[in-house]
Amino acid sequence: MTFWKRRASIGLSAALLASLIATAAATSVFAAPAVSFTVTPASATVPADGTSTIVFTFAGYDTATYNVTIMTTAGRFTATSVGSGIVIGPSGTFATVTNPNDIVAGATLTLKAPAKPRSGTVTVWLTPVGGGAATIDSTTTVHFTPTATATRGDHGGRDKDRGKGHGARKVAFYADPAYTCATGAQPAAGAPTFGFAVLNTTGHKMLNVSVALKGVLPNATYDLWVNQDPGACPLSAPTKVGAVHTNALGNGNGHVRVALVTGAKNFWVSAVSGTSVLRTKAALLTIKGK
Repeated sequence: MTFWKRRASIGLSAALLASLIATAAATSVFAAPAVSFTVTPASATVPADGTSTIVFTFAGYDTATYNVTIMTTAGRFTATSVGSGIVIGPSGTFATVTNPNDIVAGATLTLKAPAKPRSGTVTVWLTPVGGGAATIDSTTTVHFTPTATATRGDHGGRDKDRGKGHGARKVAFYADPAYTCATGAQPAAGAPTFGFAVLNTTGHKMLNVSVALKGVLPNATYDLWVNQDPGACPLSAPTKVGAVHTNALGNGNGHVRVALVTGAKNFWVSAVSGTSVLRTKAALLTIKGK
């Protein structure tokens, strides 16, 4: 059955979409993708805010042997580079490249985030020119995470003294802001927050830290680092004190307990998973039992 000769280059029938899906189980996956591309951001994870985008940048590809269909189960394809050879279908859920066109080197395909959190896939299908079974060339998982919102009780994302100077502070996490050891995070005005940490000193020269991450990378492990200034900042690799594991929505909780460094006055937390780095502002704590 020849799929590609029965449709215009800008359209794809419902029957064809169904046929592609139906043939997946009966066809093999290529050992290496025939159509290569890079994804920005590399994590293929952006907020579900209706405006953020995941961009696929393609290498040059000659479709002399195969026609290409790129399908998404989350978000919508909204733009493609001019003259790329890629045509977006009317629904925005698929894009096509049909013989004799080619994907031009550097061509981009933009996937726009939905307004509600969800995960999905972007799948590249190949169909032999002249007809034949459609085959999955590659599948990329995409994530659209909850947008950052102020955590209840943190004054709209502003740090809050929970102990009125008696050794407890609640401080929000920010995504990869500038920092100093004395101040901790130095976020831009109005920067979104991604959960919080509660720092609480004890009368036994210990610091209790409770961490709640919100809307960060899903199904990820964030290493926790507790910075104390002066005396224990910046920290080296062996000094991480714990970890938080996030769920499919990018939420996770953890608790660590560390010894207070003599003379330290400012305390803040870093959470790191690969290239995702979160930091809190520094909390000035009253040390109990001095």
